[in-house]
This record gives sequence, C-alpha cells and structure tokens, in this order.
Amino acid sequence: MTAPGRAVRSGPRRVGSHLGRDVHEITLTAEDGLQAEILTFGAVIRDLSLPMAAGARQSVVLGFPSFDPYPSQSPYFGALVGRYANRIAGGRFTLHGQTHLLDRNEAGGTTLHGGKGGFASRVWDIVDHSDRHVTLGLVSADGDQGFPGTLHVTCRYSLGPDNGLEVALLARTDRPTPVNLTQHSYFNLDDGPDVSDHMLAVHADRVIPVGQNKIPLGEIVSVAGTPFDLRQPRRLGDLALALDHTFVLGPGSADATRMRPVAELTSSRTNLRLRVSSTKPGVQIYDGHMLDVPIPGHTGRHYGAGAGLCIETQFFPDSPNQPQFPDTILVAGAAYDHRSVYAFDHI
Repeated sequence: MTAPGRAVRSGPRRVGSHLGRDVHEITLTAEDGLQAEILTFGAVIRDLSLPMAAGARQSVVLGFPSFDPYPSQSPYFGALVGRYANRIAGGRFTLHGQTHLLDRNEAGGTTLHGGKGGFASRVWDIVDHSDRHVTLGLVSADGDQGFPGTLHVTCRYSLGPDNGLEVALLARTDRPTPVNLTQHSYFNLDDGPDVSDHMLAVHADRVIPVGQNKIPLGEIVSVAGTPFDLRQPRRLGDLALALDHTFVLGPGSADATRMRPVAELTSSRTNLRLRVSSTKPGVQIYDGHMLDVPIPGHTGRHYGAGAGLCIETQFFPDSPNQPQFPDTILVAGAAYDHRSVYAFDHI
C-alpha cells in the first residue's frame, strides 16, 4: 500500500485486549526509513513498509489496518508460530518411550503451527524496546497444547542498516521437547491482487516431497529437472504447481549456526527486492493459494488466492516422527537459537 509518510508514535500503545490481557503495538523506525509495526498479540508484524518516491511508503506484508480482526480473521499474518511450526502427523509423537498427544487443529488429524492455542494467538510480554528494536517474551507451560516441558521463548525484532529486519528467536526448556519456530509474514512487494508477477529464487538444491495432509514422505530429493527447481529466478505465475513445501538449504543442513542465503523475491512493478537469509536448514515456501480473507487488509481489498508469499525459515515438518531429519528436540541446558534477516533494496 502506497501512502504519504506518517508520523511515528513512540513507545508501546494499547490497541485492544485479548482474553483479558492488553494488546500493545510498538513502532520501530530505522534511519533509512524502514518501519515495522509490531503487535504483542502473536508477536505479529502487523505492517512493514519502506519509503518510496515522492514521500510515499510501500507496505510489503499482508495484514490488517488495526488489531481487532487478528484473533478471528488472520491466517497467521505476520505471526510468530510455535511451539512447532509446520505440521506434525497425527497430532502425536513419541519421545523417550512416552507418546505425547497434541492439539489436532488441521482437518482433525494434524497439528499445525503448534495447535489451535499456539504462540500465534498468545499475548506476549514486552521485555525491552527502543526506537529500532523490541524483544517479546513468552512462557509456554508444561503440557501446553500437549507438548512436554516448560519453554521460555524470546523474539527480538530489530531494524539494521540497508532496510534490514532481523528476527532473533531464543528458547530454553526444563525438559526435552520439540521446538521449531518461524516468522509467518506473507510478502507482496507491489500492492497487486496477487504475487503471480513476482520473481522468486530459492537457494536450495533439494526439496521434501509430501503426501496426504502435506506430511513428508520421509525423502529428501533433488530439485533438478522438477518444477521445484527455483535456483534461478522464476515468475510465480509460470509455476505449474501450488507451493507449500520445505526446501533444504544446501549441504550441511543440520548446521544451525551459520547464516546462509535462503531466497529472493522481486517485483518489477515497484523495483523492490527482498533477500532472506537464515541459520535454519530449511524454508517453507507457501504461495498463499488457500487465502480467502473476508475483510479488507492494508490495500483496502480482500486478500484472495495468491495475495502473498510466505518464506518461513525453520526445521523440517514432522521431524519428531522422522528420525532421518535433523533433530528438533531441545533439552535442558541447551538453547534454541534461530536468526533470520529480511533485507529490502531498490533494483
């Protein structure tokens, strides 16, 4: 959404309430003009915008102009999802001989993004903030949505140089538990009704095939010679498939400490480019083909199929039931450490 520049209001502002808790919004602004509006509900990036010509701004994520629709209408717009992002088959897993039954919130048989009451629908605490960063905290109790162990989580959003947004996720537990967090913004760089004219490149030479209910089949296969080969930029509207798949980011996929390039998304209409990098071994690319939001968003239009693209850095789906995938079990004394950067430039 292009609009005139707007005054920045400093400090957390109460914008509503959810389940008896106040919800606040924090505005972050960088010197180069990148601006983020962060809600304590779901640690949501409600809006992310850049300066354009003639004093206008370009919103680059899907979302709503106010907090009110988020609890009932948002398909994870801009949310921080967990305790386990993506899917767990059958809503269950076995750890150290004990089977844990989870909230099955997708078609009655799958746990998606941590369950119906996952992190995306919680009110987070403000730990600290400044004009350029905010740290949000959450405590997930033992047994939350069926997951074992008490989990302490922080999410730090910070604006850096060159129109960059860093997302730093940390978590600690007192008992072994699977952890897989991700940022779930839908990107649209030009206000178009869909992203079919955007160019997408994914820096991955392998992909994880899925079967029924989008659960991995247990294989990791090469993208070469398949419609999933996005190593060179391709127009999204030209892809002969609906994307909702995890791509594996290069060799040494279990290394969760090294920042690596993930993907690039470009719009020729605005000449904006998004470059994503992360420490995680996988990225879920979802083209928004199931979107059908009944109320207007930032553009003043309803978001329909393909209105935005998700680039969700993470571990692999259903890993607690797939021992051949990188281990996602966090143990007491260890730290879950996940960093991603979303950087924008004019090309």
